[in-house]
Amino acid sequence: MKEEVAAHKHLGTWSKTKGNNNNHKAIKTRFVFDIKHDAEGKLTRYKARLVAQGSKQVPGRDFDETWAPVPNAATTRALFAVAAAMRWEIHHVDVKTAFLNAKMDKEMYIKLPDGVEPEGLEEMCRLNLALNGTKQAGRLWGIKLDKELKKMGAVRSKVDPCLYGTTPCTGASSSSCTSTTLSWQARSWLGSRPSSAPCLPSLRCATWGRSRTLSA
Repeated sequence: MKEEVAAHKHLGTWSKTKGNNNNHKAIKTRFVFDIKHDAEGKLTRYKARLVAQGSKQVPGRDFDETWAPVPNAATTRALFAVAAAMRWEIHHVDVKTAFLNAKMDKEMYIKLPDGVEPEGLEEMCRLNLALNGTKQAGRLWGIKLDKELKKMGAVRSKVDPCLYGTTPCTGASSSSCTSTTLSWQARSWLGSRPSSAPCLPSLRCATWGRSRTLSA
C-alpha cells in the first residue's frame, strides 16, 4: 500500500482541496489486493491497487466516451505463429501504472481511503490522472499510447487498432514488417520467451482482411 500511495503522490494523481464542491460529488476509492505469481506459479509479491468506484460516475458530467480497443485473439495468434515461423524473439513489456500516464479529461473529485492523506484532506481531492476504475481510464490510456507510438514511427493497422508495425502492413509478406500487439486493458503475456512452435517455415501473411487467415 505504501508503494502504491507513494507512486500516486509522485505522479500527482490528485490535488488536495478543502471543503465541498456542490457541482461535483466526490467518487469513493478503495484498495484492491492481489497476489502475483510468475509463469511457473511461484508467488512473487503482494500487490495493492487504488481504484475508483466508476459505477458512481455520472454520464456527461464525469465521462463521455468509454470505448477502448483491445487486441483481437485471431491477430494475436497470427502474430505468434508468424514470429515462430520466422524465428523471431518475442519480448513482453509491462507498463507499470499504465493508466496514470494519461490525464483525466473531465473535472472529477475523489474521496481517498482513510490514512492516505492527513485528516480532512481526503474528503475532496481533484483527480488529475486516469485512475483505475474510472470508466474512461482505458480509453484515455489508449489515446496516450497511440500518440507515443506514432511519435516513435509506428504505423497503426487499419484492420486491428491494437496492431502496430514499423512499416504499413497491408497485404505484405510477414518478412517485410515487424509488428507488435499491444493491449490497453492490461492483458499480459507472462513468461513470454523464444519458442519453437510447430509452424511451417514458409508460412506467410496472405491477407490482413477480416478473416485474418494465414496460408503457407
